[in-house]
Amino acid sequence: MRFVVYGAGAIGGFVAARLGLADIPVTLIARGEHALAIRKNGFQVLTPDNDYQVPLDVIESAADIHAGNDTFVLLCVKSHSTTAALRELRNALPDSTPVACLQNGVDNERQAARLFAHVYGVSVMCPNTFLEPGIISAYSSPTIGALDTGPYVGGNDSQLNELSLSFKLAGFASSILPNIMEHKYGKLLNNLGNAVEVVCGPPARRGPVTSFAQQEGRACFEAHSIPFTEDSPNSSLVTPQPIHGQKRPAGSTWQSVQRRSAGTETDYLNGEIVMLGRQAGVATPMNRLLQELVRRVGSDPELIGSFPEADVIARAGYPPVSGG
Repeated sequence: MRFVVYGAGAIGGFVAARLGLADIPVTLIARGEHALAIRKNGFQVLTPDNDYQVPLDVIESAADIHAGNDTFVLLCVKSHSTTAALRELRNALPDSTPVACLQNGVDNERQAARLFAHVYGVSVMCPNTFLEPGIISAYSSPTIGALDTGPYVGGNDSQLNELSLSFKLAGFASSILPNIMEHKYGKLLNNLGNAVEVVCGPPARRGPVTSFAQQEGRACFEAHSIPFTEDSPNSSLVTPQPIHGQKRPAGSTWQSVQRRSAGTETDYLNGEIVMLGRQAGVATPMNRLLQELVRRVGSDPELIGSFPEADVIARAGYPPVSGG
């Protein structure tokens, strides 16, 4: 099997590097300064145990893929970039090409199934950071991360087994889960805190704003009879450790703002809950407010944490919380 990894950020770049280390054929789609840095120096990976560089085959467009019957796409872009990435891939590849979505949120597999016949979901637990071109920090040790996978539509056991085995050979914990989307809905609840890190600052992630957002999420899942599982079979294996004496600063949405990226995936995380709430008549004031405030922060890292928790709670209409 030959992998094409579309999206070279904290997850895609790391997965591509680990596949390359395991001598598994892989091509990485990256662009701009990031692509130039990888071609010049290899992909630089910083870890709690050691730092290393991995030379990778880098292309800048799906049109440059040399496709074969053994091509398997790993989609690793942020959710707000999925539509454009899938259209580009579909113009370059037949619809029989298997696609696995290593992404936050639950809409990516749905979009992929419109264009490709064989789609797999992957629940990703990799506490990584990507802030500079060509460099990834991977904080979990000794297990480097978990990539649990399962079928969404089409596919077959042979492809699924080879996908999971490839992840394991690359050093990841990986279980095959027939109910993979239940796990991705469960992970969505955790990802609702990504916006809180941007709006109120990283320390607020484990505070009441996140709790209220998750409370709304669970209510929406219940209203729609959506099954979800918050416990991953490999979650206990993912243990973040400091790198060069520094802890991981914050999650993926915070990183997007720090890099001044054009947009975040908040509309596909908190926005997913808002959409479900509107469909079922469930109030979601906290998630709706977080959407709005992330837009206000935009791509300006100086605005991160500029909204006090107590003010956000009050504006969402929730009662004051001691210490909030």
